[in-house]
Amino acid sequence: MGQGVNSISANQRVVGSYSGPGCPSCGGSRISTSISGVDTFSINTQRFLASNGANISDENGNLLFYTDGLAILNLQGNVIPNGDSICPTPYAYSLLNIQGGYNFPQSSFIFQNPGDSSKYTMIHSCLDDGSVANGPLKVWKSKFQVNANDSISTIEKNVTLINDTVEFSGIVGCKHANGRDWWVLIKKWNSTLHYSLLFTPDSIYSYINDVPGTPPAYDVARAVFSKDASKYATYDSNSGLRLFDFDRCYGQLSLLSTIPDPNGGNFTGFSGNFSSNGNYFYFNNFMNIYRINMSSNLLPSDVELVRNYTPFVDSAFGFQNKYHTMEVGNDGKLYIGGTGSCRYYCTIDNPDALDIADIGYHHFEFQIPYFNNHTYTNHANYGLGQLSGSPCDTLGLTVGKLQIMALQINLAPNPNNGNFTVNFTEQKISGVLKVYDLNGQLMHSEYVAPWSNTKQVNLQHQLSNGMYALRLSFGEQTGVVKFVVEK
Repeated sequence: MGQGVNSISANQRVVGSYSGPGCPSCGGSRISTSISGVDTFSINTQRFLASNGANISDENGNLLFYTDGLAILNLQGNVIPNGDSICPTPYAYSLLNIQGGYNFPQSSFIFQNPGDSSKYTMIHSCLDDGSVANGPLKVWKSKFQVNANDSISTIEKNVTLINDTVEFSGIVGCKHANGRDWWVLIKKWNSTLHYSLLFTPDSIYSYINDVPGTPPAYDVARAVFSKDASKYATYDSNSGLRLFDFDRCYGQLSLLSTIPDPNGGNFTGFSGNFSSNGNYFYFNNFMNIYRINMSSNLLPSDVELVRNYTPFVDSAFGFQNKYHTMEVGNDGKLYIGGTGSCRYYCTIDNPDALDIADIGYHHFEFQIPYFNNHTYTNHANYGLGQLSGSPCDTLGLTVGKLQIMALQINLAPNPNNGNFTVNFTEQKISGVLKVYDLNGQLMHSEYVAPWSNTKQVNLQHQLSNGMYALRLSFGEQTGVVKFVVEK
């Protein structure tokens, strides 16, 4: 069972905390943002799912396996054969005795092997001792296979890939411009240098990006690509926001702007993400959420305050849950988890909106089954295919090509009470969803984010019993599906 190049591996995210007998509200949660809208499920795990997390799904969005940074776990929450000790340092073993999860985000990144849909490669790092000031001293490569019966086998483990001091966070990747190979970016510690690793079916190539500017101070900085991978960004409260152009053909970064932290580093912050259309970059510290328009001059004065934190408590320890990790779902929404143990996310429904008043912010309203110890799931974007017209567009691939894909629509449940989910083929441009009655009267219209493949629609108070037509349009691509409302 393999991951199709037109699918998205972020359909499901695994987050949580150790599910021991002393904490009935602790455990693993699986968040799905495509199969039936936004649903949550419980998973069994005896592992402490700390900040680091990476997982992979099949072509239908079903979870295959995941990691807590110290081991590879199957769907039952069990360590796969020879899937333990993927952080072979004394620091990891001491953590294992205490809690069992690696506490630095984006320390693992999993992607499907070019040319072999049954095999998956994980690039990973971890500290060699307990001192953050030292940073990881190596980066490893491990490889796994999904078998016909969905069991997971370890092919190789802890093969040294980089023998250098690197950041302990921010391992991210994207598709090469040819739509088949993979770039993985890793930042050197306290330096302007970035490793760009290119993975092809038979080789690994290493390139060095020397980005001008002052070396960022160390922190747990998140690194993210825009959905089309033309932009790359890092943010932490010590170094501020750094925005880059990225060349998918040659793996090169070009610095666009460095913006100091809006709060002067007074509040810890290390999370951010692009809106689906790439027009905005959102970032947050513990106390505030900000955004910047990517078409602006990218100056400190262009940063907009989105939201000030207001107190919220959902903690096993009774302390406030402040803003922490920020991720984007397949529904185009931004999800912002809370510090410490928290069962709720803040959401931004329309991050592409021009006016901040229209973004649809909700303060810790989206609930998951169990406390989440701010797990940050680090996903590969499989929806990104071949970049047509690029100098590296040389493979002649047609599957996964970056173009308007044939539009398929599924609406469920049908009949419904006016509350339903629409799943559709992912497109690289924004769209419009419209609902008409049988007389052709427009009953509802709303924006659909690019690179999304699901939309939850609630018209219970607008539609009476009867038949309706839903029209979904992305440029010239249009699809129509009829549905029945029965209350």
